[in-house]
Amino acid sequence: MATPAAIEIRKVTPRAYVGVRRTVKHDGIGPACADILPRLGEWLSAQGVAPAGPPMVVYHSVDMKTGDFDIQPALFVASPVRGEGDIIAGETAGGEALVALHVGPYGTLGETWSKVFARAEALGRRVTKSSWEVYLNTPADVAPAALRTEIYVPLDPA
Repeated sequence: MATPAAIEIRKVTPRAYVGVRRTVKHDGIGPACADILPRLGEWLSAQGVAPAGPPMVVYHSVDMKTGDFDIQPALFVASPVRGEGDIIAGETAGGEALVALHVGPYGTLGETWSKVFARAEALGRRVTKSSWEVYLNTPADVAPAALRTEIYVPLDPA
């Protein structure tokens, strides 16, 4: 069971990241993260760069007809770095975003995402860029009920 998320509008600053983009079904998000995030950490270490925050996933799009998620498991970096091969550099959106803290298992994240998108609709605001999740802790750290995930949904200017 997840704790109901408070949703707030927050001004966010763009943040640089490196990640690997994949198209997966919903049940493929976890395995993609398990495959990609350690590889990114090793790659950054080989470049002499430390991650600048917790792991995250960028959601570029979701095809509601096919159930395909265009995602990019990624690690933040302090300043932009040049990617290599399938490792691609990017930057999160800046400006106003809806932000929610989801507390609970990853399997219930969809409930919080739905509430955030419903809030954007209620405010009459369009989502303008790719959204993202930041994993503040992991199942290796805490029980599923105590997992903390921040959700960011960028909004068009008011």
